[in-house]
Amino acid sequence: MPFWIVAGMNLIMSALLGMAVLAGNFLYTVLPKSLPQWLGILLLTLLGMYRILGFFLKKEKNTGSIKLLTPGEGFILAFVLSADSLAAGIGTGLLQSGELLLAVGAFFAGIAMMKAGWFLGSRIQKTAKRDFSWISGVCLLLLALGIFCRA
Repeated sequence: MPFWIVAGMNLIMSALLGMAVLAGNFLYTVLPKSLPQWLGILLLTLLGMYRILGFFLKKEKNTGSIKLLTPGEGFILAFVLSADSLAAGIGTGLLQSGELLLAVGAFFAGIAMMKAGWFLGSRIQKTAKRDFSWISGVCLLLLALGIFCRA
C-alpha cells in the first residue's frame, strides 16, 4: 500500500480523534452519549457486509495481482474507523488531559500497524495464493460486534 495513502488515512483518523478530544465537553452536552457508538456499529456493519458480498459476488477473478486500496476507499475507511474514536474522544476530552499526545501517538501507531498489517497480509496471500479479501469484511463485522457488546 502506498505510504501516502497510509499516512493520509492516519492523518484523517488522528485529526478526527484530536478534534473529538478537544470538543469533548461540547459534544457531550449536545449529542446523546451512545450516538457515536451506534453510528460506528452501523457503518462498520455496512462496510463489512459490502466487502464480504463483494468477494462472493465478483464476476471475474483477479488472482495475479494484489488489490490496492484506492484513495476514495481509504478516505471512507478512515472516517468509518474513526466513528468509534469519536466516542473515545468525548470521554478523553472530558478529562482534559493529553489531547495532543493522544492524537500524535494515534497517528504514528496507526501508520506502523497499517504497514505491519499490509506486510503480513501480502506475505500470507503470496504463500497461500488465494483471495482473502473477505477477511476484511469479517474483521469489520467483528469490530462492529465488539462496539455493540460494549454499548
